[in-house]
Amino acid sequence: MSCCLLSLELSNPVPKNEKKTTMPIRWRRDVDRPPTDHCDGRRFFNPGRPMTTGACDLLTWMVTRRRGPWPGFRPNASQDLPPERVAGADLRICFVGHATVLLQTAGINLLTDPVWSQRASPLRWAGPKRVHPPGIDFDALPPIDAVLVSHNHYEPS
Repeated sequence: MSCCLLSLELSNPVPKNEKKTTMPIRWRRDVDRPPTDHCDGRRFFNPGRPMTTGACDLLTWMVTRRRGPWPGFRPNASQDLPPERVAGADLRICFVGHATVLLQTAGINLLTDPVWSQRASPLRWAGPKRVHPPGIDFDALPPIDAVLVSHNHYEPS
């Protein structure tokens, strides 16, 4: 799958004379949050009926399931070559793959959920294998100002 590119106008661009500030945003497990229908204030869960299966059920399913064929590797028709920066109110968005997106606007480059490995796994031999290469080669990335991580690809809980 190749990149999807959009060009949009921002209604409130960052003024050029305004100082850029950065604020690190981290998910903290030790912070209490307001309870919701899917969070008790400390842990997220799926609402509704609780799960009645455990590790033994998972192992049984993994051994006895009927696997369909995993699709073969398919190269992209093209790779994106993003500019180093996008100035002003222009917005450039490039879909790299899965949840990885390069957002470029107001001279800032933001990368979401970067994954360039061949598998979504901390192990090179396990986990789902990539079917398409990333929409941008890693070496073709512009300088990145910030990385937004919305979810962990390796943590089971």
